[in-house]
Amino acid sequence: MKKIDVCINVYGKPYQTLITLKTLLEHSGNLIDKIFFIEERDQPEDYDYKIISENLNYDKLIRFIPKFHLWINNSDVIKTISDNDYRSSLRYQYGLENTDKKHLLIIHNDVLFTNDIVSELLSEIGDCFTIGHIGQCWNCPLKRENICDSHLLESNCENQLPYDEIINYVDKNPDTRSANHGRPFISKQNPFPMPECRVNEWCALINVDNYKKEVIPNCDVFPFGGYYGIDLADVWFKQMVTKGYKFKHYDIYKSSTHGYFSEVGYGHMSMHNKTMYEQDEQRAKDYFNNYKK
Repeated sequence: MKKIDVCINVYGKPYQTLITLKTLLEHSGNLIDKIFFIEERDQPEDYDYKIISENLNYDKLIRFIPKFHLWINNSDVIKTISDNDYRSSLRYQYGLENTDKKHLLIIHNDVLFTNDIVSELLSEIGDCFTIGHIGQCWNCPLKRENICDSHLLESNCENQLPYDEIINYVDKNPDTRSANHGRPFISKQNPFPMPECRVNEWCALINVDNYKKEVIPNCDVFPFGGYYGIDLADVWFKQMVTKGYKFKHYDIYKSSTHGYFSEVGYGHMSMHNKTMYEQDEQRAKDYFNNYKK
């Protein structure tokens, strides 16, 4: 197998970030070349890059600090098209534009890898534009109605249920994000993929050749790491599927755990709770100290 590059976006969590990269390299290091280390411009007060760089000791760690701290705010369409610094500040975009590999692995900085996920994804991606855990189905009314899930999405994209039928399911589940925020992003002509459909960025393999061909600035697809819909990568995913590219759902939990050190799971919850954040980091630090022995 040919080597890939990796791109990780880092906001805080230095010890969780360290464990993410160490366990990834432990299991898949023979297939990894460069690691694009995208460091948010603003950081929590406890963050120290040296915790990662000195303990990881990897000579192909490429550190990049973007000009803008965009966080999880809505992305500016005009600036995405016209401003290179702005576009490079979108999550993962620097790695996606600068890798020289055919495939790039995108990961969160709070994942514990327990097997060779890179070999697994490379063996399965085929001619797909992406592979990983498809869909945030727990937020979608069509999952509740047993109409769609990660495994049924490909068929639903091909067959396309009527818009009015889908809106009826959305109305029956007013507490879902699709009902509250996603309705404007449900296409009347081609409802699928739905607003919650995307490849989840905590561990996803991207075909870079397809990406560079179709995504701004080379074409008209919006970047993976922008918030143009209701979440990161959802508009990118829909645009690529609409253009006819294939995707593949893969159970990444066979070889990794997202939010391993968090007692409440993953996401941004712990970033807004100092006590919770510190507890998660302490668990990761303890894990690392035992990992070294």
